Amino acid sequence: MHFFFFLSGGSLILLSAGIGAQDVASVVASKLTQTLLDEFLCASLLEQIPSPPYWKTLSFLSRRWRHQVSFIENWARKVLSLSVLIVQEIYGENYCTIKITDDQVKLFSAEAKKPAESVTMPVLHVCWFQLMHLIGNPADIISHDPRIAGALPANPLRALLTTGE
Repeated sequence: MHFFFFLSGGSLILLSAGIGAQDVASVVASKLTQTLLDEFLCASLLEQIPSPPYWKTLSFLSRRWRHQVSFIENWARKVLSLSVLIVQEIYGENYCTIKITDDQVKLFSAEAKKPAESVTMPVLHVCWFQLMHLIGNPADIISHDPRIAGALPANPLRALLTTGE
């Protein structure tokens, strides 16, 4: 989990501000957000992220990065791939012919084919649901005002305490 905290902290610093054409964040943003989401899904699949506060922390950070095109692209790729797996699980593998190219999500495909041994919701469904809600209400992006975006503290713990969520 230390790697997740390091990765999320670095991402917070690099991605929260606007990106200029020559900014270091513009160079690493796509790979950084892809790695963060990949590692988070991998940890979820291995059940190393057992509690909702981890998802809440990622959601808080993600809402600060909604203005980053690379983050939205990577997020959308993950959501689409997980959605395809769920649709195929419900309606059969031939129903949805969208090809999954994301290697991290392919691991969920093998996991989804295993018989369920417990009464809890499968990790695939939990991850899909949490990723769908990760960036919040898309309509909020339209009304985003960067002048007040920094009104919340940069520290995720303080921000959660400030908002009362």
